[in-house]
Amino acid sequence: MVKIGIIGLGHMGNYHASACTLAQNIKLVAVADPNEENFKKIKTDHII
Repeated sequence: MVKIGIIGLGHMGNYHASACTLAQNIKLVAVADPNEENFKKIKTDHII
């Protein structure tokens, strides 16, 4: 199992978070973004 953290949750960060949740051998364990709205959206869209 590969554990992934994403820094920057704009368009590409959201894309990568979605890809992580679909992959069987990847677990999204951390995210960071200075924009609180981006952070809240990722948190509700993906289980972190």
